[in-house]
Amino acid sequence: MEQRILTTDEFESLWQQAEADAHSRKLVEGYASWNRKRSWVVSGVAACMVGIAVFLPLQMQQPRMFDKVYCNRGAIADAHWADVATEMLTMEMS
Repeated sequence: MEQRILTTDEFESLWQQAEADAHSRKLVEGYASWNRKRSWVVSGVAACMVGIAVFLPLQMQQPRMFDKVYCNRGAIADAHWADVATEMLTMEMS
């Protein structure tokens, strides 16, 4: 049997190939769990977006409720305040 001595370049090439094989194996083994996690994250983000898209318009449709009205201007006509009070009472009844 004849033993062959590797050159430095051959040794480096074999070493890099062995490291690359180990990294490839590790990546392939972890791909299934990574893909599952990514799927859950995408689903979660999509659910949040749908929730926001449904929730915001519902919040904007609700009428504004006023319990009290304050004004420090004496120049506003009494008829205006009667209209405001009527609107407040109408909102509470509906």
